[in-house]
Amino acid sequence: MTGVQTCALPILLIDVGKDTGIAKGNRVVVDGSIVIGTVSRINGRVGTVVLFSTHDIKTEVLIGTSTARVIAQGRGGGNFIAKIPREIDIHKGDIITLSGSPTLLFAKVGVIESNPKDPFQTIFFQNPVNVNKLSFVQVVTDNEEKPETFTPVSKDSTLDQKVNEATTSSAQNDEI
Repeated sequence: MTGVQTCALPILLIDVGKDTGIAKGNRVVVDGSIVIGTVSRINGRVGTVVLFSTHDIKTEVLIGTSTARVIAQGRGGGNFIAKIPREIDIHKGDIITLSGSPTLLFAKVGVIESNPKDPFQTIFFQNPVNVNKLSFVQVVTDNEEKPETFTPVSKDSTLDQKVNEATTSSAQNDEI
């Protein structure tokens, strides 16, 4: 296990390098099915993972049973926001998956704000894991759905501890 690293950016450092077959763009998951980010940089011994929830990172997702692709915008601390047409039927607790990888859980719908005068509804959601408490992640290589590699992580100390609290209370997851 790698020690905790202090960093001003919401990233994870993973204890693997180029010689392991991991490459820039590989998806990073927790518990085999919860996707949290992508490898953004890799060198001889360390990889850098940018979290999807990083402020202003945009990721294409699918919400609930809808086949409509939606852009989730990271808000930091494991939180996301998206605006979707009001006609799309969504509910609190609906599953959000990564577009193109429907077996990888991205988040769950938390809060839905809708105004009859606005053609869009705003949804708020977050990762179902607390990235601050992770010791290991898995890297999906070669577009596999099942991750093969378990890697120790160092955590960015600036991430919000509320990820886990909000999930359990159902109150609402370019190269560096």
